[in-house]
Amino acid sequence: MGAITFESVGVGENPEEVFDELVETAQYEHGQMYTGTIAEKSDFKMVNVPKHHNRAKHINKVLDPNSKYYDSDINDKWGPAGCILLEKNVSHRTEKIPRKIKRAKYVNKSNGGRKKWKQVYSLYPVGNKTPVDTKDKKADAVSKARKIAKKEGRKIIIKVEKKLVNKDPIEGVVKPLKREPKEKKVYLNKYVFFGWASC
Repeated sequence: MGAITFESVGVGENPEEVFDELVETAQYEHGQMYTGTIAEKSDFKMVNVPKHHNRAKHINKVLDPNSKYYDSDINDKWGPAGCILLEKNVSHRTEKIPRKIKRAKYVNKSNGGRKKWKQVYSLYPVGNKTPVDTKDKKADAVSKARKIAKKEGRKIIIKVEKKLVNKDPIEGVVKPLKREPKEKKVYLNKYVFFGWASC
C-alpha cells in the first residue's frame, strides 16, 4: 500500500482535545485503515516553529528530506502526526463550574397549635424494630399478640407508645441552598496536524 500526505486543522483548548476530535471525525467519515487521513494516527508530536517562519508553510520544511527541519518520525506513515500551533485565542467557549454548597436553610413545616397525642399498644416481634400491628386498646393488643405467637411461633413484645394524631409529624425540613454554577471562559487555539498516512 502507498502513502500520501495529509493536513487537518481544528480548534480547541489544547492539542490533545483537537487531535482526538479530528481522528474520531476522520474515522467516522473514512474508516480506520488506508484512508490517507489523520484517521490512521494514534498520537502526535509537537513541532516548534522558529519565530521568523510562517507557521503554515513550515509544514513543507518538516516534510522535505533536504531541509534541516526534516523530521523522520513525522515522515514515517506509521509514526506520529506532526502538530503546529497556528494561532492562539481564536475564539472561546463558556463552561459552567458547579459551586460547593455552603449553607442550608430550615423550613418550618409545623401547622401550629397544640400537639395531640394518643396512647397506643404496638406489637414488636423480638428482634424487630418495626411493629407488626398497633392497637388502641390493651386487650386487643394482647389478643392479636397471642394469635401471632401461636401462628408463627415467635415471642411478641407489647410496647406502650404515643402517636401524634392531629398534625403532620414532620416538624420541619433542612434543605441545601444551591448556588448558581460559576461561568468560566475557555480560550481556544487553532492547530494543524500533518504527516503521512497509508492509502
